Amino acid sequence: MFDPARDWELQLRRKRAGHLVSKSRYLAAQIVAMLDGGRWLHWAAHANAMAARLAEGLVARGAGLTHPVEANILFPHWAPGTSARLRDAGARFYDMPAPAGQEGARLVTSWATTEADVDGFLSLI
Repeated sequence: MFDPARDWELQLRRKRAGHLVSKSRYLAAQIVAMLDGGRWLHWAAHANAMAARLAEGLVARGAGLTHPVEANILFPHWAPGTSARLRDAGARFYDMPAPAGQEGARLVTSWATTEADVDGFLSLI
């Protein structure tokens, strides 16, 4: 710190970020539970499967993929107006660059994404 009178601010930032030894046991317990029995691998496989399902459904509905789907993140592109229609229906995603005359997005699946979530999103396309 250049100004020792403001070191209290650094202490607060450290506390908010969870960098206190007293808080480490909570984080460690979550990580140990995640690693126990390969849970993390099961959850990752599920997220990837939901991304594959979503990609297959998007392509079947005429959308393109900017990059191959290799994990739980997709970069589709679709016809103009599709993003607004999806957002009006409650979908949330980031806009991304797309080929000329198309709209692009970044979609992410997770361990909590269900087949019903994927199918519901696809029904909006």
